[in-house]
Amino acid sequence: MNRVTAALTITLLISTMPASILASEYQSWNAKLPIVLTLFLHDELSDTDIRNLDTNYFSWFTEDLESITDRKVEIVPILRTPGYTDFDYRLGDAGKSLYEWDQRVIDYVIGENKPRSKRHKYLLITRDNLTLLTEGIAGSGKRSAIASLSAYRTIAHEVGHLLGATHSDGQLIGFPFALTCNTNMVASEVFFIKNCYRYSDRAKQSIRNYLKDTP
Repeated sequence: MNRVTAALTITLLISTMPASILASEYQSWNAKLPIVLTLFLHDELSDTDIRNLDTNYFSWFTEDLESITDRKVEIVPILRTPGYTDFDYRLGDAGKSLYEWDQRVIDYVIGENKPRSKRHKYLLITRDNLTLLTEGIAGSGKRSAIASLSAYRTIAHEVGHLLGATHSDGQLIGFPFALTCNTNMVASEVFFIKNCYRYSDRAKQSIRNYLKDTP
């Protein structure tokens, strides 16, 4: 069972456990508390899309994040929740879509009494781009993002932004040799250059710097 599917299976169980118990469990895994990615899985996603999330979009970069930060990455998926998973993200302006989504996230955090910290991030996962050329959007160091499934790197890219990494942290590994690849924070896909499926050394340091004063 993959990480996202497993998280879907145990979400209800976790939601009934006292926060003190959860914190104790995480502390036993590591002295640092986890990075928590709450995923609002848009209603337009198919069952196949959801089953493939971990293998194609999450496992490789969350393992990298755990290595970079020495923290566990917790996935909290949310399905079929009116007002959130049916959010109309195609507003013709990606910046406006992100602003409106962040307002929904604020409502969720307040209404559900969720923690507010640099470790907690909230992503709307969509099937399609926000606009013709916008696969995802997030503000550096912010709480909210929208990321589509149109490219394997998009979710990792937007999570990188949420954790303080910028486009200037993107690097082409191997350039100018034949085995060149794009790291996660490179600004846009280049169709003839493959993905490295990892964060660059500069991005790793930006992420560590962002979380360095966070328990």
